[in-house]
Amino acid sequence: MIEFRSAEGKPDRIPSLVTKLVQLKVDILVFPSYRGDLAAKQATKTIPIVMVTVQDPVATGLIDSLASPGGNITGLIRLTVELSGQRLELLKEVVPGISRVGMLWDADGSSIVLKGMRLKRLALKIQLQSLEVRGPNPDFEGAFQAAAKGGANALITVTGGLLNRYPKAIADLAIQKTNAFNV
Repeated sequence: MIEFRSAEGKPDRIPSLVTKLVQLKVDILVFPSYRGDLAAKQATKTIPIVMVTVQDPVATGLIDSLASPGGNITGLIRLTVELSGQRLELLKEVVPGISRVGMLWDADGSSIVLKGMRLKRLALKIQLQSLEVRGPNPDFEGAFQAAAKGGANALITVTGGLLNRYPKAIADLAIQKTNAFNV
């Protein structure tokens, strides 16, 4: 049996949802975000926690080390910081003339991906334009308008909880606004 809970785009609800799951004495806890993992670590020392995170769990204090996480936490780490810079590099390779890239990202979620892009942009001589959106009613239209107004040649989405919930809306806007970008 799976006990599913959703914060519905409201990160402040996560600790109380985790507490309720711990009270149900579930066999295992799995969260798609660092916030859930952290709340679970604070709520229980006995229920196994499986992390699936883009955050560096050692740097954030979630675990002791990758080799020996310690406690009741195990799981997967997505090498998002490292890969985000490579995505920017691939974009520059595909569109050599780009000089300004808009980054659409969830301001309420993890911004760790931005670190990798910001480091790589220096070597590629690309300006990055931050296009933050927030839930529960993200202003994607406003972000796309800001990208066009700011002279973005391309747009990269920094995937995360919020952006993962609206792929069709983002894709539809990208198709509609393609001519607005200075490619």
